[in-house]
Amino acid sequence: MRRRPIPVQVKHRLLYESKYVCCVCQQGGCQIHHIDEDRNNNSETNLVVLCAAHHDEAHTTRKLTKNLGPSELRHAKEHWTSEVRNQRSLGATVAGQRAQASDEWLRIGITWGYINHKRVVQLAKPELLTGKDLELFARCKKVGIVDERGIVICPPGPRSASSYIDNSIYDRFEFGDDQRLHALYTSFVDQISSSVDG
Repeated sequence: MRRRPIPVQVKHRLLYESKYVCCVCQQGGCQIHHIDEDRNNNSETNLVVLCAAHHDEAHTTRKLTKNLGPSELRHAKEHWTSEVRNQRSLGATVAGQRAQASDEWLRIGITWGYINHKRVVQLAKPELLTGKDLELFARCKKVGIVDERGIVICPPGPRSASSYIDNSIYDRFEFGDDQRLHALYTSFVDQISSSVDG
């Protein structure tokens, strides 16, 4: 009987759910193994992501030592994919990111990354800012780098970037204003993330 290929969508989902690593040792170089060794049984519950060494181990039967059999593979798969889901869930919240940060300085503005500035302003609520964030917002409005809603007001004739690294919206502003704007948007992003923490 001819072997049925694993559907591409199933492969992508399995690899994504396993973080593109072996569910036993979390090493790369992945292969997809049929737990029941029936190469035509492409049910997701019958498939597991393994490195080459553990794939070989899954096809090896020993009499004196524990084998990497179907029950061990199912357990490893469930344990690892549950861990990956938990990591991804935590990574989507401020509290989770702070808990995962290993270095104290990384815990400050940790939700910062590549963002859609227009979307941030649509979701953030400047009226909810307090303390230093509220003072920062007032300062940014006063110097004319944001409007009442927090929308960036770019200066006329933006400076050209000196390199591909200096190619963000902040490079259009003078030193000091660029940092204020970055800090303000960091507080907006943290506010949005905090609203989905629960």
